[in-house]
Amino acid sequence: MKQQVCSANLVHFTDTSVYSMPTMTFSFVCHTAILPIYAELKSQSAGQMKKVAATSLASCFSLYFLASLFGYSTFYNYVQSELLMTYNHTDPSNVLTLIVRACVIIGVILTLPIVHFPARRAVIFLVRPNKDAVTDFSWIWHIAVMLGLIGTCFFLVVVVPDIRDIFGLVGATSSSMLVFILPSLFYVKLAEGTWRDNKRKLSATIFLVFGICFSILTLAIIFYKKFA
Repeated sequence: MKQQVCSANLVHFTDTSVYSMPTMTFSFVCHTAILPIYAELKSQSAGQMKKVAATSLASCFSLYFLASLFGYSTFYNYVQSELLMTYNHTDPSNVLTLIVRACVIIGVILTLPIVHFPARRAVIFLVRPNKDAVTDFSWIWHIAVMLGLIGTCFFLVVVVPDIRDIFGLVGATSSSMLVFILPSLFYVKLAEGTWRDNKRKLSATIFLVFGICFSILTLAIIFYKKFA
């Protein structure tokens, strides 16, 4: 293991800093699971859904913060893009690390159906826009899209050597669209009044411009680092 170095800096940029923001954006994307979770609520209301979203985001932030704090406090500059692999490299036979890795695998397996459902519906809608989802249901299209999505995920898991690349690309593209660009664009399009009358519309426009610039710049730097 290389020498561990710890130095406190207010701002510290390295050759991997470009992956930080896309990874954080990817980590807090929960939009694809909103509708299935809302459908399962006993009391279906916007206020109840806001409580669920706030609780989920607060829980995720707390867990991310604790993992990053103790991970960096343990390994300093040796922390890798996947924290569990860092613990595994230092002590491969540690029982607690193996249990946590098993829990992560179970979590991914159980999360995939929630994300796969809206993804499959979206792909089928794009391929067959004039077909009704109920009356024109086709097992052939259903299974073909399912195998395509799962096969793509399996291919990326096998081929891509570092999960950081997946987080960076997905965070700079789809996650940026879901977090920054699309919500702001929808609000600007649907909100009444002008920017002078509606301050939220002006804020949404600024947020939209920020999201577009963030996505373009981050993607450009990532591709430059990978292929330059």
